[in-house]
Amino acid sequence: MMFISVIWFLVLLEGLNSEDITPCSSRLTCGTCIASPNCAWCSERVYKRGASRCDIIENLLEKGCSKKNIISPSTVSEILVNEDLSDAGAVAGSAIQLKPQKFKLSLRPGDPAAFTLTFRQAEDYPVDLYYLMDLTFTMKKHKETLAELADTIAESMNNVTKNFRLGFGSFIDKVVMPYVDMVPDRLRNPCRDVSCNSPYGFRNHLSLDDDVARFTQEVSRANLSGNLDNAEGGFDAIMQVIVCKEKIKWNDRSRKIILFATDGVFHYAGDGKLGGIVKPNDGNCHLDDDGYYTESIYQDYPSLSQINTKIIENKILVIFAVPDSELPLYQRLTTHVEGTYAERLESDASNIVDLIHQQYNKIQSKVELKDTAPDFLKITYSSSCLG
Repeated sequence: MMFISVIWFLVLLEGLNSEDITPCSSRLTCGTCIASPNCAWCSERVYKRGASRCDIIENLLEKGCSKKNIISPSTVSEILVNEDLSDAGAVAGSAIQLKPQKFKLSLRPGDPAAFTLTFRQAEDYPVDLYYLMDLTFTMKKHKETLAELADTIAESMNNVTKNFRLGFGSFIDKVVMPYVDMVPDRLRNPCRDVSCNSPYGFRNHLSLDDDVARFTQEVSRANLSGNLDNAEGGFDAIMQVIVCKEKIKWNDRSRKIILFATDGVFHYAGDGKLGGIVKPNDGNCHLDDDGYYTESIYQDYPSLSQINTKIIENKILVIFAVPDSELPLYQRLTTHVEGTYAERLESDASNIVDLIHQQYNKIQSKVELKDTAPDFLKITYSSSCLG
């Protein structure tokens, strides 16, 4: 059987002229033809008998294919938006750091194309910092210190950018067993000998604002509460802060940072079943007019995957500020969630200003270019910095 197949192949080759055999001639469709370098396709209705429609352009012309019926697309690029990079003093939210901003690229299959992007960090680029805090009773010292350091935080960030806003929110946990004590007296005051507020899932106390005095006032007014276990509902809070863009007042063109301060671990998807909550988290905004998360006891905690997706979609950076005892856990968490960092928080939060400033410097000194190219496109990057 093998001998017969070989003889048949040899006979087939004898039927073709030697000049008909090219790297292109084995391509039997237009798509496979133009996906091969230097190959072109003849779309002529009447064409030389036995000749391959896929060949180099010179051969197709020789065989009688008219030039207008030769298909050989070329790669073309066109810059659509190319505004200049911003200098210092750009209007908040309008700074341009990447040039060009938009261009059109028509690619021939298999044909590589190179193009240049220029990045320059704009001075006074707007920064939105949302301070998301665990307000269970063990965070008492942290809250007091934060109120005292508000002016220092603002002053520190003003050295980086003049367009700086602060927001503040807090979280406890889902108000169902076994996360909080449901005895009526304990619901009213879960802190035993000290006066505390009733527990809640998440509350937005202050949307992003450049008024530092308001930030200090809201942090000072926010009372502590309590729950039963060491794990808190921080993931519910992160999800709401990210997706409630209008209520939190995120600036679309700012560098967005959530500083997440806690001394406990976190609940995540599946833990809600302990309290009889089986409805998955829908990843939508559910804040009422007073800033409370209304779906806390009806939807499960978000998963790591959901948090990761929302962080990427909204280009938000999350800094986990936690004590030494919990730092290894949150460091492992950062390996699974993009755009997150874990840092050590002093027992009284006295290092919070340095933490914000140092971490921000790390963030702004790093440039990452990402794309959403489909699987059939391969994009590679090379950098040329400082000449």
